[in-house]
Amino acid sequence: MSYKSLVRNNVRKAFILIGDLGTTVTFKRFTKNEFDFSTGETTQTTIEEIQKVLIVDTKNKERNALEKFIYVNTEFFPDLKFSESVMINNIEWKIGKVIEHNEYLTQFHIFRS
Repeated sequence: MSYKSLVRNNVRKAFILIGDLGTTVTFKRFTKNEFDFSTGETTQTTIEEIQKVLIVDTKNKERNALEKFIYVNTEFFPDLKFSESVMINNIEWKIGKVIEHNEYLTQFHIFRS
């Protein structure tokens, strides 16, 4: 067993073992705009992906905004750049900057005002 597969298996196990500490969220991805020549309107296609994530709450005293950090298993969610927002308990959060992204784990910042 290689080192990469050992780490990947341990990350997979960790996300299974977090149980109730993990939260199921919906990532919204906006994929493409289409123009309808008959109506003159544009439509945007949205794809939703459901993933189990670990959320860490933070407090920011400098700004009046709510912020959180999310950890996602990179194996099941490899590409974050096309995601616009995250739905947590029917509340939409905007995706901020990616803090860490490697083969195993992705940590990024979300916020709402």
